[in-house]
Amino acid sequence: MTSPGPRVFISYADPDDAFARRLVSDLTVRGIETFFAPKDVQPGETIPVHLSRGLEQSDYFVLLVSAHSVGRRWVEEEWSTALFREINERRAFLFLLRLDETVPPGILAARRYLDAFRDWNKAVERLIETWERDWQSRQRAVDVLPAPGLPDSPQDAEWGLYIFNTSLSVEHFLRTSPRLSCRQLQARVRTSLQLQDTVSILDGKLGMRFSYSLLRKGFPLEPELHLIEAGIEEDSVLDLLVKAEPFGPNLLVQPVVFRAPAGGPSLTEAVQRDLLLKAFGHLLPWPSRRRGAAP
Repeated sequence: MTSPGPRVFISYADPDDAFARRLVSDLTVRGIETFFAPKDVQPGETIPVHLSRGLEQSDYFVLLVSAHSVGRRWVEEEWSTALFREINERRAFLFLLRLDETVPPGILAARRYLDAFRDWNKAVERLIETWERDWQSRQRAVDVLPAPGLPDSPQDAEWGLYIFNTSLSVEHFLRTSPRLSCRQLQARVRTSLQLQDTVSILDGKLGMRFSYSLLRKGFPLEPELHLIEAGIEEDSVLDLLVKAEPFGPNLLVQPVVFRAPAGGPSLTEAVQRDLLLKAFGHLLPWPSRRRGAAP
């Protein structure tokens, strides 16, 4: 972790105090600051004020799920507030770490979780790797957003992948299955990110056609390989390559640069911006869209 790094809010039930302290210790060794009640409650500070301050100042929230934490009022208030923040900010904020085989509470039951009771070190390491990747993206001023086309995760969604495009300045977290082929993954990415084939203006007379491909470390994925065969693992980052081809009556197409013969229609910078925003605006963070920014 580069300094300053993220801060993590630890939510747990009192009987799981030993596990919470172990997690705090493991994260501290890795340079991750924690918000942990026993050490962070200020003298004279009330619990509601403490929770509000801690959640506001934290970059991530991890819930220690166990038979002790499910149904605890204060724990439920903490994760409910964290879930609201995650939805409001449209990014990964709330993470689940199971201490036993207890099913996570309520609407969290369908979410991905890590089983620390099976392999504590592996689970914690996976958490840290995810936070590191997300934190680095945030330092690039790129928001990691959930895939917009999948409000609910597919039943086979055992993995999370990051789909990134530098030119678009967006990165999206997509839940998927390790059993897919690269061809199937690309189809799921197109569906999940709602990628369009064509956008146009002037009643379809002027516009752009798009084609897409996924790259890993600069190389296209082999369509028939399964993800594991292609070297893809959970929390991998894949580049989404977007090719745009303008179209219109008498429109002369030049590589990279859009240009038109004298007297013919042209894709001016403003038209390019509007078409690209029309095609990919739903993938941009809301502040960028309000500013009228374009890829």
